[in-house]
Amino acid sequence: MVPQALSWVFTGLAFALTIGRLYVRARIIKSVYWDDAAHLLGLTLLLAQVSIVSSSTSIMHQLGAYKAGAITRKQVSLSFSLDLAGILVS
Repeated sequence: MVPQALSWVFTGLAFALTIGRLYVRARIIKSVYWDDAAHLLGLTLLLAQVSIVSSSTSIMHQLGAYKAGAITRKQVSLSFSLDLAGILVS
């Protein structure tokens, strides 16, 4: 849970710094360059990656619990189906 929260904190920091960068470029320098588009693409890819990893964390925990014998295959199957449906809907 802590690594997931830390990922979102750093993603929020990256988002805030990107907004600051674009503000400086647009208001103070009054010009936006091609590297700003590359920066926005990188931020978009970061958001996608953190979202995918965050949503798959519970699936990985369930598979680990199944491997350890803590839950049954039926419980994993049902839970996995619900997690997958949640990922696809969001």
